[in-house]
Order: sequence, then C-alpha cells, then structure tokens
Amino acid sequence: MVAEGSPSSQETESELPVSTEVARHRSEAAQVEVSAVVASSHPLSVYGGIQVDETVLYDLAEAIRSGSFPMLIGHDIRRPLNSTILDSQVRQRSDGYKEVWIKFTVDAEPWAQFADEIAAVGAPGGFSYAF
Repeated sequence: MVAEGSPSSQETESELPVSTEVARHRSEAAQVEVSAVVASSHPLSVYGGIQVDETVLYDLAEAIRSGSFPMLIGHDIRRPLNSTILDSQVRQRSDGYKEVWIKFTVDAEPWAQFADEIAAVGAPGGFSYAF
C-alpha cells in the first residue's frame, strides 16, 4: 500500500476521507493516528467503469492487517513510512458499495511532509496499492 498524492486505479478523490490525530508515545517521536479509505467497489469511470471485486477487497484488508504491504510515499522504496497498522476492515457504505478502511499510526513529521507535498500540488491525496 502506498500513500500517494495523485489519483490511482483504486482512488476516488472525493470519497477517500483521511482523518488524523496526533498522540505522543512515551519517549518515541510524535505519532499521528490516521483513518482512511484505501479502496472501494465503486466503478472507476476514469478506467472505463472497472470495479474491484469484493473478494479483492477482503484480500486487501487482510494483507493490510497482516503487515504484508509496505507503507511508502509515492511508490518510492526510499520513502517508507514508519507505520503501525491498528485495524483494517471491509465496510458497507451507505450507497451500497463496499470499502476497505484502515487505521494506523505513523511518525508525525514525515506524515506532515507528505501532506504538505499534496497541498503544494493541489492533489486530493489518498492511497493506492499494488499486488
């Protein structure tokens, strides 16, 4: 999974809310708790209306929970995020589609830098993933 500043095949800009809370952990650096939607079964018009199958959503949520997806900025292995996955689930949306939701903590400073980069280019932010 990748924290990404531009839309990808698994993003719908207006429907990937990200919320953050800053917390301090003992002697560690400041941490940010992030909640976000990683993917949904919404048809992606930019890709001809393709939809992610529900089984893929469950596989993705499990892969996230297991820690088998690295958290990188911009798909760049030189920019890993020091994250701890707290939870990931497939949730039913009010519009009838399903979504993969994630909650994790991450070091506040690199996360803030990522947010600044997104804002500087006017991108909506979001996540993308690759299997």
